[in-house]
Amino acid sequence: MCDEKDIILIFDEVQCGMGRLGSLFAHDLYGVKPGEHGNTYGANPLCMAAVCAVFKIYDKLDLVGNVNKMAPVLKEGILDMCKKHPKTAAGHRGMGLMQGNRSYRRQRGV
Repeated sequence: MCDEKDIILIFDEVQCGMGRLGSLFAHDLYGVKPGEHGNTYGANPLCMAAVCAVFKIYDKLDLVGNVNKMAPVLKEGILDMCKKHPKTAAGHRGMGLMQGNRSYRRQRGV
């Protein structure tokens, strides 16, 4: 749709962190090939050393794998909560470890 309507598509993983959706980068989940890329600090040597260190930690601890392992547990807990509290929790939304419930008030337009 963005291509059809000439709309910019932005994936911003600065605040939530890489890997939280179950893939290292969110665009991978949607088959999007990144085009232009902006960044906060640029490609200075210190920044690049920090990025390399972070990727090594992600690999060593299999953080994305853990997201995919824990995501179904979180989803099940949210769905159980919705069953137990149908007047306040209307359903599930989200993926990976960025999940939550749809509020009953929002669903009803209140």
